[in-house]
Amino acid sequence: LHIREKRAELCTALGLEADRPLILSALPSDNLYMGRPECDFQIYADLVKFWCQSISSMQGYNHVVALHPSLRYDDMKYIEDYGLKITRLPTAHVIPLCDIYVASGSSTIQWAIACGKPVVNYDVFRYRYTDYQNVSGVITVEEQDEFLSILKKMMTDQSYYKLIASHQKECAEHWGRLDGKAAERLQDVFRSTIALYAREVQVS
Repeated sequence: LHIREKRAELCTALGLEADRPLILSALPSDNLYMGRPECDFQIYADLVKFWCQSISSMQGYNHVVALHPSLRYDDMKYIEDYGLKITRLPTAHVIPLCDIYVASGSSTIQWAIACGKPVVNYDVFRYRYTDYQNVSGVITVEEQDEFLSILKKMMTDQSYYKLIASHQKECAEHWGRLDGKAAERLQDVFRSTIALYAREVQVS
């Protein structure tokens, strides 16, 4: 119920249709400023255009973008002309509300795994990190046509979507515990560490 309410609030704030499924993408930062010949794009604006147009071309979904912390909203708000909406909420707050998460080798992918959300990991810079290579709910692609193909399949083939979602949920607990008790566990760690240190000081 809490998730449904938060999702409805997000859709209202962004002017989206609440009854549509939601695809959230984390737009990567500009890693081309020092050159990245392995990447298909040598100009960041071209990468952004392809990324946004590819996602917005998928019909029947709400398309929401979370900006990388290095990107300024005022500089990037033009991408809404491509048919997406930029959320200014923290990415961690929006991932639980989406149906599909799209990112590029981001550490935020682990949050989506913990939430059981299917992930399209578009390795647009071709860094080929191995962090998620054994996670069946994370589909990693490098090529532009692969990116478009997997987006379309994820959004139109419900059997495939449910399979990927089930894989993600099977390993979700290995990536995070969403029980609302993280602060309590941290406090326990601090207490045990302080107690251990106190004992060592007494012994010495």
